[in-house]
Amino acid sequence: LGVETATALLARDDKDEAMDEARGLCRDRLKVALRDVSKLLAAAEGQGGFLGGQDPDPSDINLGGAVYTVKALLDSGLAADGKMTPELERYLERWCRRDSWLKVYGTGQLFNAVIVRSFANKLCT
Repeated sequence: LGVETATALLARDDKDEAMDEARGLCRDRLKVALRDVSKLLAAAEGQGGFLGGQDPDPSDINLGGAVYTVKALLDSGLAADGKMTPELERYLERWCRRDSWLKVYGTGQLFNAVIVRSFANKLCT
């Protein structure tokens, strides 16, 4: 949302309407981000599958974890109004087959309940 928009929403007296507006803005931003990243990954597929080519580079390391988290939140229903695109799914599949991924996350599965549990706990406390 940006600092200015978030600050203005938090300062409003109509808190319920402000939070509904914030949720709508966040949903819209999520949809745009999923679309834009999917386009970027579609281009990367023709160059080896990662942003760095055949092997992940530092930007892939950041993006891989973010895509993993987004997938867990979307698949669980904690994040609404978004969906994984085929490009995002294939990118995550490439990551999950890597030995380095298995060392960090301990699983090659595309869904991680630990991520969902962590976010659900934050929402409930």
